[in-house]
Amino acid sequence: ELNQYILQPEYSSSASLVIDGELKAANQNYFIFVFDNINDSDLYNENVLNIDELLSKIFNNMIHSISVSLDEWNIIKNDFNSKKKQYQYIEETEDDVKFLTNDKEEQNNIEKSFDDLVEYN
Repeated sequence: ELNQYILQPEYSSSASLVIDGELKAANQNYFIFVFDNINDSDLYNENVLNIDELLSKIFNNMIHSISVSLDEWNIIKNDFNSKKKQYQYIEETEDDVKFLTNDKEEQNNIEKSFDDLVEYN
């Protein structure tokens, strides 16, 4: 079903990210996707609100998801299996979402202002 959304501008990047990840854990409302590298995982998490909207639409149910790198997944899996640590989903508040959104917008504004001076290593 995700392939239907690849051509829709509103969801194309989100659908691509979900397809590129590997679903490692899920229940009725929560998904954990794993990526081979941290950059893809970070990109997923930066777009998680749109991705969750897409997944909720597909499954006709409220879905919350996260992404971790393969290295992080191995640590989580070992902790969970050994019962050393308990994991709990904590939903972000509206203030958290506003803060994260504003921070990204501020960063984009800074990059635009100093476009010729910003150098990435």
